Amino acid sequence: AMTYKFNAVKYRLDTKPTRFDDYRSARKTASPNEKLADLYCRGLEINGFVMAEIMKTFAYRQGGFIFHCRSGKDRTGLVAAMLLSIAGVPKDTICADFGLSSEYLIEPELTEEESKKPGAYQKGSKPETMELTLAFLDRSYGGVINYLGTQGVSGTEIGLIRNKIVDD
Repeated sequence: AMTYKFNAVKYRLDTKPTRFDDYRSARKTASPNEKLADLYCRGLEINGFVMAEIMKTFAYRQGGFIFHCRSGKDRTGLVAAMLLSIAGVPKDTICADFGLSSEYLIEPELTEEESKKPGAYQKGSKPETMELTLAFLDRSYGGVINYLGTQGVSGTEIGLIRNKIVDD
Protein backbone atom coordinates (compact mmCIF):
# COMPACT_ATOMS: atom_id res chain seq x y z
CA ALA A 1 0.00 0.00 0.00
CA MET A 2 1.15 3.52 -0.78
CA THR A 3 1.15 6.25 1.82
CA TYR A 4 1.21 9.91 0.94
CA LYS A 5 3.33 12.62 2.53
CA PHE A 6 1.81 15.98 3.36
CA ASN A 7 3.68 18.96 4.82
CA ALA A 8 2.49 22.01 2.99
CA VAL A 9 4.28 25.12 1.80
CA LYS A 10 2.17 27.63 -0.08
CA TYR A 11 3.69 28.91 -3.32
CA ARG A 12 1.81 31.14 -5.73
CA LEU A 13 2.25 30.53 -9.43
CA ASP A 14 0.18 32.85 -11.58
CA THR A 15 -1.45 30.78 -14.29
CA LYS A 16 -3.51 33.71 -15.57
CA PRO A 17 -7.10 32.89 -14.62
CA THR A 18 -8.35 34.24 -17.97
CA ARG A 19 -6.02 32.04 -20.05
CA PHE A 20 -8.84 29.57 -20.88
CA ASP A 21 -11.61 32.13 -21.31
CA ASP A 22 -11.50 32.31 -25.12
CA TYR A 23 -11.63 28.54 -25.74
CA ARG A 24 -14.82 27.02 -27.03
CA SER A 25 -15.77 23.51 -28.02
CA ALA A 26 -16.23 23.22 -31.77
CA ARG A 27 -18.85 20.52 -31.17
CA LYS A 28 -22.15 22.36 -30.88
CA THR A 29 -24.17 19.23 -30.10
CA ALA A 30 -21.70 17.84 -27.54
CA SER A 31 -22.84 17.16 -23.98
CA PRO A 32 -21.76 19.57 -21.22
CA ASN A 33 -19.16 17.01 -20.05
CA GLU A 34 -17.74 16.73 -23.58
CA LYS A 35 -17.61 20.50 -24.03
CA LEU A 36 -15.77 20.94 -20.74
CA ALA A 37 -13.34 18.14 -21.65
CA ASP A 38 -12.76 19.87 -25.01
CA LEU A 39 -11.85 23.05 -23.13
CA TYR A 40 -9.45 21.12 -20.86
CA CYS A 41 -7.81 19.32 -23.78
CA ARG A 42 -7.40 22.50 -25.80
CA GLY A 43 -5.93 24.26 -22.78
CA LEU A 44 -3.47 21.43 -22.19
CA GLU A 45 -2.38 21.58 -25.81
CA ILE A 46 -1.92 25.35 -25.99
CA ASN A 47 -0.71 25.99 -22.45
CA GLY A 48 1.36 22.90 -21.76
CA PHE A 49 4.22 25.21 -20.80
CA VAL A 50 2.14 26.33 -17.80
CA MET A 51 1.60 22.75 -16.65
CA ALA A 52 5.32 22.11 -17.14
CA GLU A 53 6.20 25.13 -15.01
CA ILE A 54 3.84 23.93 -12.28
CA MET A 55 5.34 20.42 -12.32
CA LYS A 56 8.91 21.76 -12.29
CA THR A 57 7.97 23.95 -9.33
CA PHE A 58 6.69 20.87 -7.51
CA ALA A 59 9.88 18.99 -8.41
CA TYR A 60 12.32 21.59 -7.13
CA ARG A 61 10.58 23.51 -4.34
CA GLN A 62 11.06 22.25 -0.81
CA GLY A 63 8.04 21.15 1.21
CA GLY A 64 4.57 20.09 0.16
CA PHE A 65 2.07 21.72 -2.16
CA ILE A 66 -1.08 23.77 -1.89
CA PHE A 67 -2.63 24.66 -5.22
CA HIS A 68 -5.94 26.16 -6.21
CA CYS A 69 -7.68 28.22 -8.87
CA ARG A 70 -10.64 30.56 -9.12
CA SER A 71 -13.38 27.93 -8.87
CA GLY A 72 -11.28 25.11 -7.44
CA LYS A 73 -12.04 22.44 -10.02
CA ASP A 74 -10.72 23.19 -13.52
CA ARG A 75 -7.03 24.10 -13.36
CA THR A 76 -6.92 22.60 -9.88
CA GLY A 77 -8.48 19.39 -11.20
CA LEU A 78 -6.01 19.15 -14.07
CA VAL A 79 -3.01 19.67 -11.78
CA ALA A 80 -4.42 17.11 -9.32
CA ALA A 81 -4.94 14.62 -12.17
CA MET A 82 -1.31 15.08 -13.23
CA LEU A 83 -0.01 14.57 -9.68
CA LEU A 84 -2.24 11.56 -9.07
CA SER A 85 -1.08 10.06 -12.37
CA ILE A 86 2.55 10.58 -11.35
CA ALA A 87 1.73 8.86 -8.05
CA GLY A 88 0.37 5.86 -9.96
CA VAL A 89 -3.25 6.30 -8.88
CA PRO A 90 -5.67 4.41 -11.17
CA LYS A 91 -7.59 6.50 -13.70
CA ASP A 92 -11.00 5.53 -12.34
CA THR A 93 -9.97 6.87 -8.91
CA ILE A 94 -8.64 10.10 -10.45
CA CYS A 95 -11.94 10.60 -12.28
CA ALA A 96 -14.02 9.81 -9.19
CA ASP A 97 -11.95 12.27 -7.14
CA PHE A 98 -12.52 14.94 -9.80
CA GLY A 99 -16.25 14.31 -9.50
CA LEU A 100 -16.11 15.07 -5.76
CA SER A 101 -15.75 18.76 -6.62
CA SER A 102 -19.45 18.80 -7.48
CA GLU A 103 -20.24 17.67 -3.94
CA TYR A 104 -17.93 20.05 -2.13
CA LEU A 105 -18.03 23.26 -4.16
CA ILE A 106 -20.64 25.61 -2.81
CA GLU A 107 -22.44 26.51 -6.02
CA PRO A 108 -26.19 26.66 -6.46
CA GLU A 109 -27.70 24.03 -8.72
CA LEU A 110 -28.35 25.43 -12.20
CA THR A 111 -31.97 25.87 -13.16
CA GLU A 112 -33.04 24.32 -16.46
CA GLU A 113 -33.05 27.80 -18.04
CA GLU A 114 -29.56 28.62 -16.71
CA SER A 115 -28.20 25.29 -17.97
CA LYS A 116 -29.10 26.31 -21.56
CA LYS A 117 -27.07 29.53 -21.45
CA PRO A 118 -23.66 29.73 -23.19
CA GLY A 119 -20.86 28.65 -20.90
CA ALA A 120 -23.13 26.80 -18.47
CA TYR A 121 -21.22 23.59 -19.21
CA GLN A 122 -18.24 25.09 -17.36
CA LYS A 123 -20.06 24.70 -14.03
CA GLY A 124 -19.79 20.91 -13.91
CA SER A 125 -17.18 18.47 -12.67
CA LYS A 126 -18.47 15.04 -13.57
CA PRO A 127 -16.06 12.08 -13.63
CA GLU A 128 -16.82 11.69 -17.36
CA THR A 129 -15.15 15.04 -18.09
CA MET A 130 -11.86 13.84 -16.58
CA GLU A 131 -12.27 10.42 -18.25
CA LEU A 132 -12.49 12.17 -21.63
CA THR A 133 -9.50 14.39 -20.80
CA LEU A 134 -7.30 11.48 -19.71
CA ALA A 135 -8.40 9.47 -22.78
CA PHE A 136 -7.32 12.40 -24.94
CA LEU A 137 -3.89 12.44 -23.25
CA ASP A 138 -3.61 8.66 -23.77
CA ARG A 139 -4.61 8.92 -27.44
CA SER A 140 -2.57 11.99 -28.32
CA TYR A 141 0.52 11.58 -26.14
CA GLY A 142 0.57 8.07 -24.73
CA GLY A 143 -0.55 9.20 -21.27
CA VAL A 144 0.05 11.90 -18.69
CA ILE A 145 3.75 11.19 -18.13
CA ASN A 146 4.50 11.30 -21.87
CA TYR A 147 2.40 14.46 -22.21
CA LEU A 148 4.47 16.12 -19.50
CA GLY A 149 7.62 14.92 -21.26
CA THR A 150 6.57 16.63 -24.48
CA GLN A 151 6.15 19.83 -22.46
CA GLY A 152 9.71 19.61 -21.14
CA VAL A 153 9.25 17.83 -17.81
CA SER A 154 12.09 15.31 -17.53
CA GLY A 155 11.91 11.80 -16.14
CA THR A 156 14.14 12.98 -13.30
CA GLU A 157 11.65 15.74 -12.47
CA ILE A 158 8.76 13.24 -12.56
CA GLY A 159 10.76 11.09 -10.15
CA LEU A 160 11.37 14.04 -7.81
CA ILE A 161 7.63 14.78 -7.73
CA ARG A 162 6.72 11.13 -7.15
CA ASN A 163 9.22 10.86 -4.29
CA LYS A 164 7.58 13.88 -2.63
CA ILE A 165 4.07 12.47 -2.77
CA VAL A 166 4.46 8.69 -2.53
CA ASP A 167 6.20 6.77 0.22
CA ASP A 168 6.83 3.33 -1.29
